[in-house]
Amino acid sequence: MTKTPPRNSGNERARWQWYHYYFVLASVDLLVIAASLWLTHRTTRSYEIALIKLANTHTRQRWVAHLRLRVMQLNAPGNDVFETRRIAWEKARFDERLIALNTEMRRERNLEIDLSSFRGHLEHMIEQERRIFTLLETSPPGDPSRDGAATIEDASRAMAAMDRHQTDAITALTELEQEFLMRVESLLKDHGARVLSHGAFERVFIAIVGLILIGMLWYGRKLQQLHEQMTLAHQQAAAESLARLAAVGEVCTAVAHGIRNPLAAISSSAQLGLVDHRGNESIRSRLDDIVSECRRLDHRVTRLLGFASNASVAHETLDLRCVVDQAVAEIRNRLEERRIETRISFATEPFVRGDRERMVQCFIELLSNAAEFSPQPGVVTVECVPCPDRPEFVNVLIADAGPGIPPHIADRVFDLFFTTRSGGTGIGLASVKQTVQSHGGQVRIINASTSGARVQLSLPTVDENTARS
Repeated sequence: MTKTPPRNSGNERARWQWYHYYFVLASVDLLVIAASLWLTHRTTRSYEIALIKLANTHTRQRWVAHLRLRVMQLNAPGNDVFETRRIAWEKARFDERLIALNTEMRRERNLEIDLSSFRGHLEHMIEQERRIFTLLETSPPGDPSRDGAATIEDASRAMAAMDRHQTDAITALTELEQEFLMRVESLLKDHGARVLSHGAFERVFIAIVGLILIGMLWYGRKLQQLHEQMTLAHQQAAAESLARLAAVGEVCTAVAHGIRNPLAAISSSAQLGLVDHRGNESIRSRLDDIVSECRRLDHRVTRLLGFASNASVAHETLDLRCVVDQAVAEIRNRLEERRIETRISFATEPFVRGDRERMVQCFIELLSNAAEFSPQPGVVTVECVPCPDRPEFVNVLIADAGPGIPPHIADRVFDLFFTTRSGGTGIGLASVKQTVQSHGGQVRIINASTSGARVQLSLPTVDENTARS
């Protein structure tokens, strides 16, 4: 008894392939978006860093230029005092500008500029300028004495030293400015190189994305063609199957009617003979054999007609446990003759919609096959459990301990007229498949092996409250 694992139809394979295609397409879209955002962030961040560095360098450069102006302003009172001869006023200007210069230089720490060389020259310049005011205060310009002339000469030398140190200090600041300009140029070059590198990477990325999209469009087209081919093949196979069943139905109907009429006459004659020969056991035994074989042949003809007619399913709510019990009861004598024990286990109480007679006959076929291939004595188990991946379905498993089904024929056991038994018709399991599918279910062999066969029926259930109402 058995059937093979259901082969995936072309449509099922096509659905999975289309599903994979759209999943991959969505994944590529997400990767493209993420990569675009990352590239945009990299470029924007590069611009931000370059602008911050340029702004900091520009701030330092302006501060150095402002500091140079302050130095020149600080140097002016020491030179102007020889012309204005207003010592106290020029010294006050000097003190005021010195305070402004010191205030300006307090920003040095925040700007992180090294002014050690500049500071040395500045201190010498301030020292010489203060000496000028000290000398002029002791002997102001215009003093005709010899000491006054010597003092003026010392003050002039101090002014020359002051101017020299001022030049050195300004030169140190100019060198800092040049360093800042070189840094700005280096920053611009680095940023330009980075932008070019990003541009090259983005071009490569765009090219790769373009190739991927072209490939996916090509792959999608191939999948579409494959889907169309499989759909066409499935339609052709379905049309061929319908045509074959129609032809089989016509032949079966003609053969069945041709057999049933003489069969009925033979059976009737044999039954009358049983009445006329009540005392002759030898003749009665032979007449019993004739009646039994007529019934068996009539049963086969009935099955053949039922399969060929493919009658519609009667909509009736069925207790699946009662259906199985009825099937076991109808073949109990056959099971007892072969010493076969049936063990029935239902983990749930399912109700199904369908045709009671056809469902009972379906389980009779499966149980009969299991009993026929089981060792004597043997056990046939019927187990009903909820379907793990489809809660609205139940799985009914029928298992035996017989020789099992060879894997190379497992896919064919539910085909019409396929049989491995001498004298078999190849109709029983085909009718099982037809009945189960007409009830919205599936039948398959869940393991093709040499240690017993396991046939699984998956049937849709109805709500228990609805079933009882």
